Amino acid sequence: MKPAEAKECFRKFNVSFEAAYWKQISCVVPDSKLRDQIKASIGRKLVAVYSKFFDCQKSTIGDEKSITLFIRFYPEDVGNYLSDLFLRKVSPGSSPSSSS
Repeated sequence: MKPAEAKECFRKFNVSFEAAYWKQISCVVPDSKLRDQIKASIGRKLVAVYSKFFDCQKSTIGDEKSITLFIRFYPEDVGNYLSDLFLRKVSPGSSPSSSS
């Protein structure tokens, strides 16, 4: 993949993931077992695919400064964001318990 294509893919992922996160954050699943199953299922699919893409394409972006401009979410950040879903309400502007 060319650097411009990789940058565009990361940009689209950033926008789409953040939009989906804020759309779903207000949803609550009161049953803790079901909530954990849902989050695990999403995590297995999304984090695995994103991690593979991330590992393959981050070097395509360029130097560390360029990486921080185009890569907003590292794979562990995606997992941390998912851990906050279906649990409680979070106000816009705050972030989940990750170090992102």
